Amino acid sequence: LVPLCFILAVGAANEIREDFHRHRWDKIANSRPCHCVRNGDLIDITAADVRVGAILQIREGEEIAADCVLLSSSNTDGTCYVSTANLDGEAAPKARVSPHATLKIKSPQALSTMRGVVSCEPANSSLYHFQGHFRLYDPSQKEFTQHPVGDKQMLLRGSKLVNTEYVYGIVAY
Repeated sequence: LVPLCFILAVGAANEIREDFHRHRWDKIANSRPCHCVRNGDLIDITAADVRVGAILQIREGEEIAADCVLLSSSNTDGTCYVSTANLDGEAAPKARVSPHATLKIKSPQALSTMRGVVSCEPANSSLYHFQGHFRLYDPSQKEFTQHPVGDKQMLLRGSKLVNTEYVYGIVAY
């Protein structure tokens, strides 16, 4: 009976220690600053205040605060590079590409006037699979146009923007 109680006590102590460390790391992650587009301006908020549908500006070297769909990049061809070393251990940067429909939208003012809806599959644990689409209002045609998005447009929470000055992304999860 004593050995069983000892094993249970050690296991419980280990769980308490892990919960404490997880709580501490969550607090650090949630207090990281983020740059959010609101009413045509960039405002600084904390990661804890990021909500689905918010448009974030992510700058080079910053960790991505939430799973986002890439809208545009500082690169003229709409590409950006992310390091997913925190997620999968791979050190090589991965290329991501802006959807053609939003490729040229590069200012907070223009992003604030954009109207649309992002639809995507439910959140899952796969780092390499994402499917969805967004419907963007086209004022010249006075209707919504649908544009597919996939894993090449997904910016995962915890990855880091590299070799790109900045990107804009809309929070999906």
